[in-house]
Amino acid sequence: MKIIFVCGSLEPGKDGVGDYTRRLSSELIKKGVSVGILSFYDKGIENSLNEIQQDDRQNIECYRLSNQLNISKRTFLAKKWIDSKNPEWLSLQFVIYSFNNRGLPFGLGKHLRYVGSNRKWHVMFHETWLGLKKKDPIKYQLIGEMQKRIIKSLDFNLKFEAIHTHTKFYQRELRKLKFKPTYLPIFSNIPIRKKSITCVKSGNEIVQEYTFVVFGLIHPKTPIGMFAKEFSDYFKSKSNVQGRIILIGRSGNELKEWITELKIHNVSFSVLGEKSAEEISEIFQEASFGITTNPIFVVEKSGTVAAMREHNLPILVVSENIQPKDNFRIKFDSDLFEYKSGNFDNFMNRKFSKPQVSSLGEIASKFLSDLHI
Repeated sequence: MKIIFVCGSLEPGKDGVGDYTRRLSSELIKKGVSVGILSFYDKGIENSLNEIQQDDRQNIECYRLSNQLNISKRTFLAKKWIDSKNPEWLSLQFVIYSFNNRGLPFGLGKHLRYVGSNRKWHVMFHETWLGLKKKDPIKYQLIGEMQKRIIKSLDFNLKFEAIHTHTKFYQRELRKLKFKPTYLPIFSNIPIRKKSITCVKSGNEIVQEYTFVVFGLIHPKTPIGMFAKEFSDYFKSKSNVQGRIILIGRSGNELKEWITELKIHNVSFSVLGEKSAEEISEIFQEASFGITTNPIFVVEKSGTVAAMREHNLPILVVSENIQPKDNFRIKFDSDLFEYKSGNFDNFMNRKFSKPQVSSLGEIASKFLSDLHI
């Protein structure tokens, strides 16, 4: 059995979907499946590139086509490479902005139909379209309508035989377009590395320190000022208890605001920047809690959240107060808690159970089963 994945970009560490695809590919290779990856709109190169990428010591054959090449050239080269590999399945790892900077890849379905000839197509919807939130501006709603048409055109041209998505919310929205998506949970992007846990000592007393880890991109419009004040007030009121926030990874433009608010409220924090997967795993194992800034209704799609959960970290959701249309509400697992004004004490006093998470191997097996492989 041979599968070729089709995604936007494959620059390691620079594209989340590319990293996801490479890690899934590695696991499938371990299960005896022949795998390759085609990046059809690669932002990390200037022309075309045949290369071997690695994940977990597995070699993965990749063919990268630059977004600087015109669509006809990319289509011709992609078809030639895929025909040479002769896969039974093509798997489209779909984020609409991965295939066009404006999020409007008109004609993508037609070009991929030519690339794939009469092969079987699968699609994973990592994201869908704009305009799904309450109070979205009219511009987003109009763009979203065009994006829905592009997605419908993809299905018309490629005739997907299997459809996946990571979130219950996207699953519901896709069903409105008459798709029949199956839920496939996201897997952790940080493998566990065993390490002994240490404690913090002050003089002759053991100080109980609670560390909160923020990993990856910080989303805009989080209530960081309010949260930082409650965080500070809580730990000031406790004796022999400390609280600290650790920020790791590429935090993005919002990091400056977080640093400003944490300093204003005298919150102890560290900005560690980018770290290796092994180092991040060690940090997770010494931490008490995770923090995510992903909007609550799509928290399931976050590989960083999956990583925290796999490391048994209860997670506090500190995100913008936005709601999806139609009052969709995610059913929370017992290890997730949504921060709102005044409830930080409740979070700290809550008893959390160990999260039930699927391993990469289990998710790869389900992927194959859903494709009837």
